[in-house]
Amino acid sequence: MKLALVLITSIAACNYSLHTSARLGPRTGGQSSASPESSESSESSESSGSNSAGAVPSGPATWNRWEVRGLRLGMPRSAVIAQGYTCGKQPRSSCYKFLDKRCKTGKCELKHDMMNSWFVLDGVETKLDFITCDFTDSDSALVYRIYYGFAPRQLLTPESTLGKALIAKYGPTSGVDEPSQGDHQGGGRMTFGDMGHSDAPNIIADCNSPNDEPGGQCHLQVDDFTIQTVERSKQQQIDKQTRQASQPTTAPDL
Repeated sequence: MKLALVLITSIAACNYSLHTSARLGPRTGGQSSASPESSESSESSESSGSNSAGAVPSGPATWNRWEVRGLRLGMPRSAVIAQGYTCGKQPRSSCYKFLDKRCKTGKCELKHDMMNSWFVLDGVETKLDFITCDFTDSDSALVYRIYYGFAPRQLLTPESTLGKALIAKYGPTSGVDEPSQGDHQGGGRMTFGDMGHSDAPNIIADCNSPNDEPGGQCHLQVDDFTIQTVERSKQQQIDKQTRQASQPTTAPDL
């Protein structure tokens, strides 16, 4: 579990954003209806998307449909905080929230040291359901990645209970990896969206990691790097204009 949670150290240390893709290995590869404020911020980042198989357009329509437990891509950080998330002190640092039912009656905490992070329930290290999100490198700080860890680890195929639920919510898959025959608990991997382009909207659902038993989890990652790319470009222009505006209005005697 410490390996899966090591990147949450950044939140606890209040330094920088999570890089949740590392939890799912190499990148081959959520959200409630937008408020008026968030929709206005999101629409400026909309693009036409990729033409690859499974591609969906980057924009509010996709972000709203790909909602995860009340979070959606393109959501402002202020709206995330309003939902009760714990966030780092830096204005663009990541946020997380416990979703485990046991946290309603017990004390759930995030612990960390210099190398690892882990969850504790009533003083005992425990795997807990949780969700995190990362924000763009811009003053607007919009969600561009969501990561959800949940139990139990189970079978993930188009015919399984979880697989059917994901397809019903997110649409047709763009890729399916069958579970290992030696995995008697569950396993499997499904993707949605364009997995051929690193900046296209996509979803990775993964129930592998049999070595994580007992108490293993499945993981759902939703991201759209187009949001990050567009917001970085906008921020560069804002920073350039701010720098120019701060310059002296008169030149020195030459």
